[in-house]
Amino acid sequence: MSPSNASVYAALILLKECGQKLLQGNRQELDSTFSILSNLLREPSLNNHTQHMIRDLFTVRRDEFEAHPAIQSGLDLVYENEVFKYDEEYEVNENKYKQIRKTILNENSDDEDESSSNTSDNHEDQSNFATADNDKEK
Repeated sequence: MSPSNASVYAALILLKECGQKLLQGNRQELDSTFSILSNLLREPSLNNHTQHMIRDLFTVRRDEFEAHPAIQSGLDLVYENEVFKYDEEYEVNENKYKQIRKTILNENSDDEDESSSNTSDNHEDQSNFATADNDKEK
């Protein structure tokens, strides 16, 4: 079964748009695809226009798809500082962060003292609200 002109045309458009990415990651598969296209050039069922497009694609490939970049410049929206990277010194950096945080927030080293003072502050605030409500009723 020989391929139709339309199916070859669709494959050529796909290869032209995705070729640079395939060239970067899957060179062997791309080479095998182009060997199939080379064999298609000898296929008598394809019209001259389709054969000419195959030859053009070989030219585009020879230039390493420079005219058809994998990611167009306007579409690369991920900035370098927004890319997640593995931190080999995570524990060390996390401890540094905790120390800096404590100095900035003037935190005590004892979390229990802080939590107990917060609860006593909450009780005082609630009693102040209760007395204010009682004053309003009078």
